[in-house]
Amino acid sequence: MKRRKTTFAFLATALLSGCLATSNTTHVAEPHAARVAVAFDTDAAMNTFIEDVRSRYRRGDAELSKSSWGIPFIYGSSERTVLSENAYFNRQIARADLDANGLISDAEADAYVRVER
Repeated sequence: MKRRKTTFAFLATALLSGCLATSNTTHVAEPHAARVAVAFDTDAAMNTFIEDVRSRYRRGDAELSKSSWGIPFIYGSSERTVLSENAYFNRQIARADLDANGLISDAEADAYVRVER
């Protein structure tokens, strides 16, 4: 009887928790990237652009890859690779600066915000 209770407790724990063991790993690409020098026409352009870049980064747009695998109820593993905040910022500057002059105008900042990834 005691063995039956132990087995039941073990199975219940496995079923309720999902897996007996899990591993979640996040790798950061370009961790030492420095931000590129950029200027903005106005404070409004700067605020518009930076707020949108931060929002996109938080929602996961900097994710480069994601994979997962597992054995049901026994083991689950997931791995993801994301750009560092500075590397992501640099890529967004390159996307937003349409004329590549190192200056983000109000029009470029507004166009960047309107365009989804």
